Amino acid sequence: MLIRVLVAGVLLGSLEGCGKSPGASPGAAGAHVASMPARRAGLWIQTMTRDGAPGRRGDMRMCIDAATDDKISFMGQRLGRAACQKVVTRGLDGAYAFTSTCAIPGGGRIQSSGVALGDFQTRYKIHSESSISGAMISRMNGHHVTDITGRYQGPCPSNMAPGDIALGYGLKFNVNKASMLARALGPG
Repeated sequence: MLIRVLVAGVLLGSLEGCGKSPGASPGAAGAHVASMPARRAGLWIQTMTRDGAPGRRGDMRMCIDAATDDKISFMGQRLGRAACQKVVTRGLDGAYAFTSTCAIPGGGRIQSSGVALGDFQTRYKIHSESSISGAMISRMNGHHVTDITGRYQGPCPSNMAPGDIALGYGLKFNVNKASMLARALGPG
């Protein structure tokens, strides 16, 4: 159960980059349907604030490759077993505006909207507002504002493999192996 909570927390933290109030997206005039850009492969440091407070996990160091980026990106295809509907548009100024509605295991729902800026090769910034209801962890429910900043650091160090995430307080795990462990543990 602890592994599932940790993986869900990291994935939700990344997914929460999906929101900002409707109408606040820069470059909305001339916007067109788009895909979010992939982050450059290598070591990224991601800093997150939630509701104005620094993340309790501290800075995250993430070794990213294409498969890992798809799995844990803020607009990735998966959130555990969540089913998501999402729309991404790109404005004339290059900003990505997005909205998503995701069903989360246990009957909950996350509605998010937001803006992502940056080249995704060296940096990115995301501002989101999310409304969560029905989450199994009650403190996750409610309206939350999340800001994420990512900075590319170069190739992954030799002690990190694609999928490795090191949290600021010393915990290190691999999202690929953690999801396999969660599946092996079964439901519950």
